[in-house]
Parts: sequence; C-alpha cells; structure tokens
Amino acid sequence: MPEADRLPGDLADDMFAEFTSSADIEFDYTRRKFLLAVGLPESATDRAFEWDGWTAGLIRKGLGILAENRRLDMPAVVAEALNTRATRRKVASEKVAEAERELQRAQDAVRLVESRRLLAALLPTDEVVGLLHRYEGHHFRQMREAVHTLHRLQRAKAARSGPESATADATD
Repeated sequence: MPEADRLPGDLADDMFAEFTSSADIEFDYTRRKFLLAVGLPESATDRAFEWDGWTAGLIRKGLGILAENRRLDMPAVVAEALNTRATRRKVASEKVAEAERELQRAQDAVRLVESRRLLAALLPTDEVVGLLHRYEGHHFRQMREAVHTLHRLQRAKAARSGPESATADATD
C-alpha cells in the first residue's frame, strides 16, 4: 500500500493495539510524545484516532518506532500480529457461521409455526365440522326418501298400466 494512502483512525488504533498485544508490549500508544514522533500534528494528539489524516506511511512509522524502542524484529512481530489477527478472524467467522445457522433454524421454526397457523385458519373448526355432518346427514336422508318415493311411484305406475305398457316403455 502506498505511503500516502489515507486510512481511518480506528484502523491505526487496531494495528497499534494488535502490535503491542502480539509482542507482549505494555506501551501506551495514545501518549502525546509517541503520536508526535509518528508525525501527527499537535492539534490531532488529543483525539488521535478520530483524526482523518492517518496514512499507511504514518502507521508504518508508528509500528517501526514501537519495534525499535523494544528492540523487536519488526517483520517477526508483524507476522505474529497477522497470525493473531487471522486466528481472531477465523474464530469470528466461525461464530458468525454458527449465528447464521441458528438464525436459519429460528426462521425455519417461525415458518413452521406460521404454516400451522395458516392451516388452522383454513380448516373449519370442530363446531363447523359438526354442522356440516348434520347437514350432510339431513341431505342424505332427504335423498334416500326421494329415491324410495321414486321407486314406489314407478312400481305404482307399472302396476296400473299393466305388462304391455312396461314392454312399450322398455323399447322407447
């Protein structure tokens, strides 16, 4: 990354914190003397990580100062910081994946409850089913009575008209 590329202050804060924690350094990188040595203007040292003037070069310079003051091998500390960050990201990614799976399970449960509610809303209540059975029974009895009446009337007609009329009806 080119030295002049602008970076957010919270990234500088994260990188200094990562560097000091991975190198087991107890150092207050928010101290004014350190921030001035890095190259921040005096006016920015009170709220250094809210300042919008951070660049890749300033962060590199700060990391170099930290490594030099503690007589640390900068590439080794940076590699360790990157490994630590990669491990944290992996753990965070696993947590996110588990949270997404849990969310999916919750959404599935909600869909199941909603489908059961919809099904319950679509199906008639026990009271309505009882009424339907009563009406169905009533209509069945009326139909059976009508069929019996029809058969009785047909037999009566056949008996009145005699056998010759029954053969004539059959040939029509």
